[in-house]
Amino acid sequence: MIIVWLSLALMGIAFIWLIVHAVKESRNVKDQVIRLGKSIEILRKRSEAIVKQKDRLLKTADQIAGNFEQKKKEVMFLKAESLALVDTLRDSKEQFVKAYERLMRMSGSDIRR
Repeated sequence: MIIVWLSLALMGIAFIWLIVHAVKESRNVKDQVIRLGKSIEILRKRSEAIVKQKDRLLKTADQIAGNFEQKKKEVMFLKAESLALVDTLRDSKEQFVKAYERLMRMSGSDIRR
């Protein structure tokens, strides 16, 4: 009969130890869950910041691309205008030379008379 009572006492002690150990482990798990939740919140905030920065960078890149296209159009326009000016100056020079030659010929024929 003593063996039965000792067995029951041993089982009771084991059961109490199991409950104490389970409570202790549940507290550890709770602490780990809290730390995990905080880490997840930090990651979420950082992810949001990264998304905001990415959006800002994409917007800036679009603005730069737009400015580049506008400047490119302006340069191409100036190039076309410069080429047209060169053509106009060349034509004006040719007309001036022809008019000068005509004037010289007319002056030369007047001198001979």
